[in-house]
Amino acid sequence: MLDVLRACGSRGMNISQVGEAAELNRFTASRHLKALCSAGLVTSVRHNQSVVHRLDPAGFERVEDWLYETAPSTEAQRFG
Repeated sequence: MLDVLRACGSRGMNISQVGEAAELNRFTASRHLKALCSAGLVTSVRHNQSVVHRLDPAGFERVEDWLYETAPSTEAQRFG
């Protein structure tokens, strides 16, 4: 699902489009999107009659920062 949203770029996708592209039914796509939104990786914004879902780059930056801070450095492993 993340790859599907990445491929659509900044225009985003509604739930039907995401489900179809990810080969998931609407219910399953909705559950996954809810989890990704809760994790801060996807944003959902109402646009007219539908909700548009997009990747949230800030969420991925937070994950990257967390990984960088918590993963043991190669330097420490080499000399530890």
